[in-house]
Amino acid sequence: MSVPSKVMRNADILNLIRGSGHSLSSAEESAYLGKVQKLFLHSGAEERRWMDPKFEKPSDFVQASLIEALKDADLPLESVDTFIYASVSRGFHEPAEAFVVAHAAGIRPKHCFDVVEACNSFSRAAHLAQALLKRRSGSECSDYGRRILREWKPICSSQF
Repeated sequence: MSVPSKVMRNADILNLIRGSGHSLSSAEESAYLGKVQKLFLHSGAEERRWMDPKFEKPSDFVQASLIEALKDADLPLESVDTFIYASVSRGFHEPAEAFVVAHAAGIRPKHCFDVVEACNSFSRAAHLAQALLKRRSGSECSDYGRRILREWKPICSSQF
């Protein structure tokens, strides 16, 4: 699994906030840090992975995950005919980030596009993928695609 290289523990993040040069009074800072610490405890996570912007970009992780997923599914690169890049942000507007990732991963899909819709990107991309698979003829839809259609149900099936 490909993950960002920089490990940030909760204490590291609290120290970043302390040293950020904010304009809070000591009492306000203490109250704020207490709330952040409470959220950290509530989440259960003790550390987070952050990208090093000098050496890493989100698309690097997507590319690595794509290659790993194809390998795990025992599918050749040529089997990908549609690639949807779902994200909360994008590195650039044109060309679509999907084309850059696809090219770097060595795939040449017929359809390649981005879905950037804040925290709903993945759900929207999944709905789009399902709709695309449903509209294909049986000869164009792989056994793997048919299995996904049988097993995955959209949140609101009346949309399809």
